[in-house]
Amino acid sequence: MLTRLLAFDAGKRRFRDLNEKEILAVAISSEEEDGHIYAAYATMLRVNFPNSAAMFDGMAAEENEHRRRLVDAYQKRFGDFIIPLRREHIADFYTRRPLGWSRTSAWIAFALRRPRWSKRRMSST
Repeated sequence: MLTRLLAFDAGKRRFRDLNEKEILAVAISSEEEDGHIYAAYATMLRVNFPNSAAMFDGMAAEENEHRRRLVDAYQKRFGDFIIPLRREHIADFYTRRPLGWSRTSAWIAFALRRPRWSKRRMSST
């Protein structure tokens, strides 16, 4: 009881207290969110760094496949309605900053602003 009162995320459930249905729901929403993040990175990188964008596109597709498999398992076991449970609803689940606040997003924004030096430019100096 005392740990519940002192918890930073009071009112949120602990991961260890979730049942199978809730764990699958959190996994599904996490895979979906991760796929969206990777797709956003790919979009930001596509013009200047097409190979990196392709890597993030592949990662997004992989996350989508994970999500699809989890949805299939959930539907077979619990039916079509997936409870809306996300990582931010769980007290001891890792949290993420919004996409624009992450260090990776800041690095991508910086990289997109820097001039790209080609071999031709470097050899002419």
